[in-house]
Amino acid sequence: MDCLDDMDEYNYRDEYIEVYKTHKKTESFTYKDGGSKEATIEENQGVGVRVFHNGKKGTSYSNGNSVDLDVLIEIALQNMEFSESEENPPKIDNIENNTLEMLQSFKKEDYSNLVDIINSNKTENSLITKGVLKKTDYSVEISNNRGVQLCDYQSYFSGVIEAKAEKYGIMEGSYESLISRDIDDINIEKMANKAIYNANSMLGAKPFNENAMILLDNKVAISLFKLIVNSFNAKNYLENRSMFKGRENEEYYKELNIIDDGKLIRGIGTSLFDGEGVPQTTTNLLVNGKINSFLHNSYTSDKMGVKNTGNGYRSSLSDVDISHTNLIIKEGNTDFNSIIKGTENIFLVKNIMGLHLVDTVKGDFSLGAAGFLYKNGEKRAVNGVTISGNLILFMKNIVTICNDSERYGAMSSPKILVEGIKITGAGE
Repeated sequence: MDCLDDMDEYNYRDEYIEVYKTHKKTESFTYKDGGSKEATIEENQGVGVRVFHNGKKGTSYSNGNSVDLDVLIEIALQNMEFSESEENPPKIDNIENNTLEMLQSFKKEDYSNLVDIINSNKTENSLITKGVLKKTDYSVEISNNRGVQLCDYQSYFSGVIEAKAEKYGIMEGSYESLISRDIDDINIEKMANKAIYNANSMLGAKPFNENAMILLDNKVAISLFKLIVNSFNAKNYLENRSMFKGRENEEYYKELNIIDDGKLIRGIGTSLFDGEGVPQTTTNLLVNGKINSFLHNSYTSDKMGVKNTGNGYRSSLSDVDISHTNLIIKEGNTDFNSIIKGTENIFLVKNIMGLHLVDTVKGDFSLGAAGFLYKNGEKRAVNGVTISGNLILFMKNIVTICNDSERYGAMSSPKILVEGIKITGAGE
């Protein structure tokens, strides 16, 4: 798809006019146990317009193939008259466009391989119930009436495997998902083996009622930090919806470092520019346990008088919020096995439930949890327990950070050992 046509006819207007255009195409193949197959292609696009003048902003948007830009601009101008916001246009320049050719694509043998793996992984007590392969092509284009034209083209691949295991009338489920810029990373056989192993390993899981240190598995640590990063959102900070408001000078675990890297090579959140056309950057949010920066778009950086970090995020075609790009929890030096061998009671948390109920302003959480209890060299499956605590205290009570980072989507984290989180078993 070509970049937006130039906007010469709008160049001499007093208003700052910005046009934002997206195009997304997703090819999906799903196969379920029993032989059900589904192949789909979904395509959508849209255009959003923002106009700025004398501190006021007006917006409009349209979905679909047929767009009358003149009409959208006129609607945005009319909406601007009713604006109560005080907002200036983003400061952007032309940058070199991404002309990445999307040469990779799933082949027929990839789909056949998915079918074969599902059909061949049936045992007396376990099977794969569903597998999905997807390819997504995505483009973003931004033009304004100051002569700027920006284009970025992206593609990524994803796979999902769902499995279940059953024994003595007890059933456990598991799933593995992976998303990557590189098709070769989507190893369905490896994902299937892992999903089946995880489902089987949880059979016979029971709660426990004793004290233990908590070791957060990579995915679980990512889930908690995904909540924490909301408090690095400068808009949330300005609106008193950040845990860090009034705690700017507090210190957290001294080896905890959190980075937002919008320039990470082949990162899922990597792009040439953010939702406003500002180049994405690498931002050190937490450095050695101390807050170093927040995530900003044009509005919050102007408001707080700091540099724009390029984290403007289009929550819709016409509205800009703030989001992380590639969030990285920097790994430490501790080996996982040394923790298991060196600590008497360790609860390795593999899954948590109830994240949507967490108070992300106060930081209080109470989550259902499942995983494995390591005690005196023995390992047993655990479910039906609750872990509760506070996200601020979690960051302060970290004991050590492992050296085993794993990336899931646009976030990566190692395992993290923490104390001070309460464990409640069934019946308490």
